[in-house]
Amino acid sequence: MSVITNTTVIINFAAIGRLELLRRLFGAIHLPTEVYAEILDGQAEGYSFLNKSGALVVLSELSGTGKSSLVQTSPGSPGCCAG
Repeated sequence: MSVITNTTVIINFAAIGRLELLRRLFGAIHLPTEVYAEILDGQAEGYSFLNKSGALVVLSELSGTGKSSLVQTSPGSPGCCAG
């Protein structure tokens, strides 16, 4: 099973050093390009625990199908809400 996630999930699992749990549970983790950009920004700001996240993710373009009405919680969140 593959999943699409936002930055919060990746950051929280990376912070506790357990990104491998996501891979074991879901296989591929798809990130919209906006979410991946947030992770790169975090790395550039010195959040080194995010450095291992790149091997876990598959970049996905999720535009063109409309957005859900979920509440936006961060700049990358709308990219996770294509429906």
